[in-house]
Amino acid sequence: MIGMIAGGLAFLYIAAASCLYVAMRQPPERFGALMSEVPMAAMMILPFKPLWMPARAGPLAVGDAAPRFCAPGSGPEPHSQAHGRMAGPPARLF
Repeated sequence: MIGMIAGGLAFLYIAAASCLYVAMRQPPERFGALMSEVPMAAMMILPFKPLWMPARAGPLAVGDAAPRFCAPGSGPEPHSQAHGRMAGPPARLF
């Protein structure tokens, strides 16, 4: 009897963790909407951080070129472009 209860709880835990992983693979807007419905107690029980890292890792690897984007500038330049600074020293964008 205890084995069946433990097995059922293990099944529920694995199913809930799997659903959390699938939710983490969604776009940020959808993930936020899904997580707003999850009670805080579930976040303490489920393995949030170990699932988060592989779910949101993305396709970039060490040594890859920076993706093209424009960040708002704070100086005389209205925008800062990371891909235009590849020939010079490393740039820090704050």
